[in-house]
Amino acid sequence: MLREKNRLLLRFHRLIDLSITAGCFIAAYFIKKHILPIDYSSLSTGPNYYLVLVLIVMIWSTCFSWVGVW
Repeated sequence: MLREKNRLLLRFHRLIDLSITAGCFIAAYFIKKHILPIDYSSLSTGPNYYLVLVLIVMIWSTCFSWVGVW
């Protein structure tokens, strides 16, 4: 029973970590695009930022697992 709760807690922790990462990325994109003055708000239209977000989450989760944070 304790192992099941521990696994559930670890999965929840991973979900929270990745959600915070994605939320911060989206917030930074929104701030840079809509809130900053024109001089500082230039975003490149070339990359698909959703793809960048997916890559960031994948790399972040791989690094956390590799280092032993999770």
